[in-house]
Amino acid sequence: MSVNPVAPYRLPRATPDGVMRRRGGVLERIVVEDDQIVLLRAAQPGRGADATVVMGAWADDPALADRALDRWRRTLGVDADHRPFLEAAWHDPLLGPLVRARPWLRPSVRYRPHEALMWAITEQLIEYVEAARIQRQLTRLLGTQCARTGLRDAPTPRAILDCAPARIESFGLSGRRTLLLREVCRHLERGLDLDAEPLVTAQRRLRAIPGLGAWTLACMALRGQGDPDASPSGDLGLLKAVGRLMADGRAPAPDDGTDPTARDERERLPLASEQQVHDLVSRYAPWRGYAAEHLLRA
Repeated sequence: MSVNPVAPYRLPRATPDGVMRRRGGVLERIVVEDDQIVLLRAAQPGRGADATVVMGAWADDPALADRALDRWRRTLGVDADHRPFLEAAWHDPLLGPLVRARPWLRPSVRYRPHEALMWAITEQLIEYVEAARIQRQLTRLLGTQCARTGLRDAPTPRAILDCAPARIESFGLSGRRTLLLREVCRHLERGLDLDAEPLVTAQRRLRAIPGLGAWTLACMALRGQGDPDASPSGDLGLLKAVGRLMADGRAPAPDDGTDPTARDERERLPLASEQQVHDLVSRYAPWRGYAAEHLLRA
């Protein structure tokens, strides 16, 4: 299948969790559907942000491959039209330079919504590098592997539940986060279908689970269900990025006379509050998720 992107586009990079890799310009991963392995590949051989994207899916069952290819296309975001965001942000004093430097940049989307939810739990209150290390170990231990390619699918909720909590904690995930991850997996196994349920309904059901806050739900909506206006304002990377921008005078500081930023205790760097990040990205609704993605590169 060949697709011409409707907006500036670049093929995503490999994911640090080890699920999706890139070799020689070809992005690939496997998924397990109906107990069968499906191989997914994509490439953008031409140059330029409007170059054609070529993608395919291979499985013993052609119908299964076709269904996986439709989801792969959604995951890659090749049809996402963010031109209204570019037009709104192109000359913005804060976002303009960032957008003009990377007009193709967009939030990454996971193949399945529950992948985004599970990984968001592992990223709560820790540095992303550490969370990615935990995710890689969970993938190696619990993800189904393709003997031919060596690729592994992301762990299923069932695989998480079948793994001893102490083993998961040994990877560095706190006991509280391990319990929360398992509780979410129980709900998924009992019929919580993040694919079938509307975003509002799914978030209402998830919000009833203790420990799932606004940040985790925003990550699921943005990276699991492709909501361009979902902004994980409590993301540690965003708190740091916006803190630096406020300290440098590039982002508006509070007008109530208070200190615009706190300081990160370990690195002693400017650190914005979650409310300050929320107020800043709210200026870019209904594209807050896209704005946050660019601010992370500031």
